[in-house]
Amino acid sequence: MRYVLIIIALVLNHSGYSQTAAETKLSAALAELNQAIIKADRPRLERLTMDQLSYGHSGGLLESRDQFIGRLMTGESDFVTMDVSDERVTVSRKTGITRFIMTAKTNDAGKPAEVHLRVMMVWQKIHGKWKLLARQAIKMT
Repeated sequence: MRYVLIIIALVLNHSGYSQTAAETKLSAALAELNQAIIKADRPRLERLTMDQLSYGHSGGLLESRDQFIGRLMTGESDFVTMDVSDERVTVSRKTGITRFIMTAKTNDAGKPAEVHLRVMMVWQKIHGKWKLLARQAIKMT
């Protein structure tokens, strides 16, 4: 009986490592997306987001994928810096959620500002790659 319990413990422990690996890959996708946003890198933005993207801003604006990327390309939305803290990642099969605090310097349409937001993103794993499906931010109080 003791050997059965040891085997079960080893199997459960091993499955925990695969979860951690998935969380690590999702965290890397988030970091890559943030860099693509700062650099307004259209090819990476398109690769990291789904066609059905729903991108919610803290002020209530809701954008499609094309609108989100388009505003970055024109400078209407311009992130100069973006710092993420208190990041929490959850993975359940092919769905992932990232929650974090974002502090950023922006220069939207040439107007410098700072934002302090709580952000939640929903990701879907497609062909082994994480893609952003939905994002919602709220202002920190």
